Amino acid sequence: MTGSAGLCGGIASANLNILSALADLARQRQLELSVFSYLEHGRERPDMLPSQVAFHGFEGDKWRFSQHLLRHGLHSALIAFDHVTLALPVLPYAALGLVQTSSLPTVPKPGSASVIAAAGPCALPPFAWPIPTTP
Repeated sequence: MTGSAGLCGGIASANLNILSALADLARQRQLELSVFSYLEHGRERPDMLPSQVAFHGFEGDKWRFSQHLLRHGLHSALIAFDHVTLALPVLPYAALGLVQTSSLPTVPKPGSASVIAAAGPCALPPFAWPIPTTP
């Protein structure tokens, strides 16, 4: 996500609501949840997150955010993004068919059109998840 507790505005408020819902779902279903915040510091962890939820702040460092997302992306059941450009690091996974993607019905900005086109038949996500493999 771009940010929540350490930022102000509508996106940050919406992110807090989404985090609350995801934390409740993870608790109810006994699932692991990790939050990667692109703009925030680690100390800006939202107070409402339970202690078992991992929170990683990247302070606007694109390289560290991308590397962390690439390392953990294929091992996650679901990855949700609040902004399409945050999903760029997983674009190679989508291009290789290693993840399934879905997008919300939004009108892309002109600068995003080439990124979405590069993803091929699957739109670049706010959501991506690994394709299950069978033994």
